[in-house]
Amino acid sequence: MDLNLSTSDHTEYRNSGLISETVGSLVIAFALMPASAAVLAQPAQVVPREITIVNCATSDTQQSSMVKMGLLQDDQTTLISEPAKDAIGLHGLKRLKNFFRLQAGWDGAVSKPIDLSSIGVFSRFFAETHLCPERLGVFMSGRGNVVVNWLDQDGHLVELEFHSAGVDYFIEGTGDEGMVSVDDVGFSKLFKLVSESVRPDGKG
Repeated sequence: MDLNLSTSDHTEYRNSGLISETVGSLVIAFALMPASAAVLAQPAQVVPREITIVNCATSDTQQSSMVKMGLLQDDQTTLISEPAKDAIGLHGLKRLKNFFRLQAGWDGAVSKPIDLSSIGVFSRFFAETHLCPERLGVFMSGRGNVVVNWLDQDGHLVELEFHSAGVDYFIEGTGDEGMVSVDDVGFSKLFKLVSESVRPDGKG
């Protein structure tokens, strides 16, 4: 690097003359400026015309947040039936509490907070079928739906996603995949599909 300072013309050179600027007169002139003028003399900042924020969480409304948090307190809830609680266990219930705290954007820009109707369908399904698989996993999809899964006796995955329109199911062992409606007929069909993977008494 070449560094050459000349006191006669107040010119500074850096990097072999690639950058040059007048120093002495500029410093003096700037120091004599009023404060307002000095601010105006600063280079204008470039402001982008459009800013896109990705993966930014947006909170629920105050009312919906209060309603959700009030539904799960001290391991008690008005939405989850006793058979559903038995199926997911204490650990699963704690996970559900954590899902209630998640805001929109928790898993990408389009992910949603928990859907209360999903909780209702999940609770009703286990209340009517009394399924209680061993090592039942509890999750939440990006659509805000409750998802449960377990392994059948042969180690194949069984997965159910509960939403307002029904229950999406995937049974790896048989290759069955689809959706049933939220009614006795739909639940009966789904029970027949998954009953071979677990007995109603909960002994997998």
